[in-house]
Amino acid sequence: MQFLQQLQRRFTGDTRKIVLIWDGASYHRSRKVRALAKRLGFTILPLPAYSPDLNPIEGLWKWMREEVTQHYCHATLDELRRSCLAFGHTMALFNLLAQWHGFQPDAHGLVRLSIVEFSL
Repeated sequence: MQFLQQLQRRFTGDTRKIVLIWDGASYHRSRKVRALAKRLGFTILPLPAYSPDLNPIEGLWKWMREEVTQHYCHATLDELRRSCLAFGHTMALFNLLAQWHGFQPDAHGLVRLSIVEFSL
């Protein structure tokens, strides 16, 4: 819900229609979240069930799984986390996300998307 409020603040005064393309994740189906999106003036376009081909980020997650976890079991959760971060930095994932969403890093080099901070 915090992300929706940040998005609304970012586009305050913009006359373009904002369409949120959401998959079937439980947090996208939440009545509270959907009501807030509507109250903030967003249009929700739900993706059909089982349609990863319509969600561009799915290709990126597949690529990351192939590079980080396919045919390899990390010894610890921290090792898995480090491998995921290394993939992100190597592929400039965080920079791409920032550009796609129109966000720029702050003075600390962080891009804030939703409630997660990604270091560039």
